[in-house]
Amino acid sequence: MLGISVVVVSYNSEPLISPTLQCLFTQKSAENLNWEVILVNNNSTDKTVELAKELASKFTFTNFRIVDEMQPGTAYARFKGVAEAKFDIICFVDDDNRVANNFIATAFGLMQNQEIGILGCGAEGEYEEEPPEWFDAEKDAFAIGSLYPNEKLLDMTFDANLPTAGMCIRKEIFDNLKAKNWQAQLSGRIGSSQAPGEDSELCQAARLLDYKMFYTNELHFKHFMPKSRISWQRFLDMTYGFGVTDVFLLPYKLIYDKRKYGSNLKYWLRKHWFVNYFGKKATLFKAFLNFKLGKIDTENFEKIKARNSGFCETIWRENDKFNRSFIVINKLK
Repeated sequence: MLGISVVVVSYNSEPLISPTLQCLFTQKSAENLNWEVILVNNNSTDKTVELAKELASKFTFTNFRIVDEMQPGTAYARFKGVAEAKFDIICFVDDDNRVANNFIATAFGLMQNQEIGILGCGAEGEYEEEPPEWFDAEKDAFAIGSLYPNEKLLDMTFDANLPTAGMCIRKEIFDNLKAKNWQAQLSGRIGSSQAPGEDSELCQAARLLDYKMFYTNELHFKHFMPKSRISWQRFLDMTYGFGVTDVFLLPYKLIYDKRKYGSNLKYWLRKHWFVNYFGKKATLFKAFLNFKLGKIDTENFEKIKARNSGFCETIWRENDKFNRSFIVINKLK
């Protein structure tokens, strides 16, 4: 059915959810559109659900539903929201996203361009307290900022890496992936575990089905960051998580490049987990030498170490899963 289903995943979102839902419940220029908000409760133990119901009643927003997903992980929760969605366009809004008051109407208008399979956007940071000096250089890792500030609509299919927050995606993509018996390798963050990447995997899978991805600055929202979510250690934990996800995104990239450019030595070498393992180990050793020689500072070395360690430890431990993933992904034609 023509319209937009907004999917909001919540896990103990009581401190965050009120402004997020209020921004959705008070949208402008969306009165004549078919749209709904689905809150997916992913095992919350606080008062998220009760608070959400109170807000929907207060703003007399009737196109609102709450569904439960017992399997921990943002990917599972989002898939549950998609399965429950009535409309042909899915919009993912995180529990700490405060969308502009014309977000839904603008998103619906942009998605009338049938060339767009997936549409991503950037975010403006909103902070509980002023972030530390190092944060500005690393804010992309926290899904804050505009990737291409001067672009109204930019084809990103070549990169296939858009953040889920604020993402619009056609529901038919999920239907087609399901028809191919595709199963996500990455579950996303589970509780306090920092292992993202489910958004990139979704983009990579859709690209193999020949869907196109675009980035826009026409959609606007604020990403609220509590002070508890901004620390150097949390950033390193996230960076380690990026290394974990790199393992399972690599087969998508290799298969895409093979289809686009043909098979080559790089493809056949990197299909073997141990080639990637020792390659990353060599990169880490080189970084260590440069650190000892004073060519890179402590923070940069810690970043390199975290990401490479995440990759190496994961591919060593889960090399069978890495090998099997080529079989699963090759079915996406």
